[in-house]
Amino acid sequence: MSSHQQDNEHRSDQADGSIIAELYEHGDKCHRKGEYVPERYPTNREVASALEKQVAASVENYRNYRHVTWYTLFIVLYMLVLYFQASSFKSDIKPIWKDPVCGNNKCEAPWEFPAWGPFGCQADCGLNPNTTKVIVALSADFSGHPSISPATLRGQVSWNLCLNDTLRTKRGLAPLCWFAEDQVFTEVIETQIKAVYLLDGDWYVRLDGDLAGKVTGAVYDASQGDDTLLPVPVSPAWEACKLKRQRPASNTGRRLLSEFTVARNAAGAAGNDALLQAVDAAASEHAQHPGAGSPAHLEL
Repeated sequence: MSSHQQDNEHRSDQADGSIIAELYEHGDKCHRKGEYVPERYPTNREVASALEKQVAASVENYRNYRHVTWYTLFIVLYMLVLYFQASSFKSDIKPIWKDPVCGNNKCEAPWEFPAWGPFGCQADCGLNPNTTKVIVALSADFSGHPSISPATLRGQVSWNLCLNDTLRTKRGLAPLCWFAEDQVFTEVIETQIKAVYLLDGDWYVRLDGDLAGKVTGAVYDASQGDDTLLPVPVSPAWEACKLKRQRPASNTGRRLLSEFTVARNAAGAAGNDALLQAVDAAASEHAQHPGAGSPAHLEL
């Protein structure tokens, strides 16, 4: 047998030996009383194989625990993302679907804007400096109409100051007016003076119900900072109507009314004859005065 084969057998014997048995043989380790004593101690190869399996099991357990740890971290991060998304929804998205609140120290454009007059939010956005102070003066005299009472004329009239905005008109929105409710007159003869602060634009005074032309007005620019008032031209001219008669009323109508009353009180055919004679007499007199029947008309 060659020396090479002998070395291999020697290493094989060493590998198949049992270090555990040697420990018990040399007295380095002993069995406790009542302890089971095996018939054969495991060889070094069996011990190495068992250690290898145990190490492999430990590595597998470590890998499994690592996977569990990563999965737990993923779940925690996922829950954090959901939490921050919910917070963003409450702070960024949800406020979009609610009306802004004036007075919360946050100017939420475009719903809130610097205030001018009754519009905007002064508490959050301050005042708009680009306005012009304007004085609107209206005078009304509802007396003197020949057939309509002053109370009836006054009750039909209302006014407001509105902005001519074509975009609002195209969208079907109501005109933007200075006063939330139309202004009315409470006296037969009354003057109303209103100071307003207007943005640049095409403003107009909307006057409704003044069929008899009893309301006059004027607009003044009061932006000079003192008591100076500059008249603002309006179109058309804002004047009242004047009721005038071309000539004094004839006595024919009063006499005809008196004769009609007498004829109505008469009975039968005699009353009818008297009424016809009165009408014919009035017509004959009217033919002699062609200007007597001209109706009253309105002149501006």
